[in-house]
Amino acid sequence: MRISFTILRTTHRKVGLTLIEIVVVIAIFAIFSGMLFTVFKSSLDSWRRAENLLDTYQSARLALEQMSGQISAALLDQTASDTGRWASFYGNDETGTRIKTNTAKDEIFFVAPVENEGDMDLCEIGYWLRSTDNMLMRHYQKFDSADDLPITYDFTNYDSDEQLAANITDLQFIYYYRATADGIPDTTTNTWDSTQNLLTNYDAKGDDKNPDGLPEAVGITIVVQESNPINPASPKTWTFTTLVAIEGVK
Repeated sequence: MRISFTILRTTHRKVGLTLIEIVVVIAIFAIFSGMLFTVFKSSLDSWRRAENLLDTYQSARLALEQMSGQISAALLDQTASDTGRWASFYGNDETGTRIKTNTAKDEIFFVAPVENEGDMDLCEIGYWLRSTDNMLMRHYQKFDSADDLPITYDFTNYDSDEQLAANITDLQFIYYYRATADGIPDTTTNTWDSTQNLLTNYDAKGDDKNPDGLPEAVGITIVVQESNPINPASPKTWTFTTLVAIEGVK
């Protein structure tokens, strides 16, 4: 008897990914990653934009509040002669005579009382925009003694200048006054010098101020640029404006 055996061979196929499958997986992963990056970048840009806006509003509010408070208290020495006032109010535009040599836009300088440890000190005060770095500067000089009267004010002294706000690209002052004896203070000029008679300026009683004295009000405009721009080549800017009445003007 002849016995035969049949050997069955079973072949097993190797399990794996083909090149096409790998490409498809990579493409799906790339699309998913791109979607996540877009969402993340959009959220980051929104956060930076909100942070920039908050910083801008805080900087503008603080700068305008300080300028408004001190400009409103500006005064003149009413007892001094017209040619020798020791408290003067100045404002110059881009083409006018400069008190600060490296200012970029308008500048304003005046004398006002400032509170100091419960007392009111008469001080030199000024605001100007430094052209080298868009820094809003504050000129401040306090006089400790009344023995030096009459005080000679020197607004060109740089020792007391300090930084008030950064990223300010424009600073403008507009002065409001009465052009007619019975008019309201709605006439404007962009230059002012209290010690000269450059225009016809009436007080509330209809008397011509000669020299011009203080204006009725000062309009302040600042332009603030975002500090951390999303697009450095084209940073955003915001404009803030306020009107300040001079308290001592009658």
